[in-house]
Amino acid sequence: MAATVPNQKVVHVNRDMPEKNEGNFLLIKKENLYAAYRDLNATALCLYLYLAGNMNGFNLAFSPKAIHNEMGMPESTCRDQFNVLAKKGYLVPKHEKSNIYDFYEIPKEKEKA
Repeated sequence: MAATVPNQKVVHVNRDMPEKNEGNFLLIKKENLYAAYRDLNATALCLYLYLAGNMNGFNLAFSPKAIHNEMGMPESTCRDQFNVLAKKGYLVPKHEKSNIYDFYEIPKEKEKA
């Protein structure tokens, strides 16, 4: 067991790990998650985690209604937080006025003109 100090709580982690063929899990680098936590509000972080829960290279048809049905986030909140992620560089349009976005675990800086 790790060394502790007096009155420090110890948490034994019991994960519900998926089977290899299940593919229904979230895997993210801790430093990316911690940086997003520092950068985003709680609701934007939830949407960030929802997006990060997809496989690399997957094209997700973004649907606030589907997200509401899956995790309970109100549709209007989902749309608002999408804009927060875009403003902060986690969602980047493929080109100007595109409705296709790339999601990044760490924000991308906007290209300078």
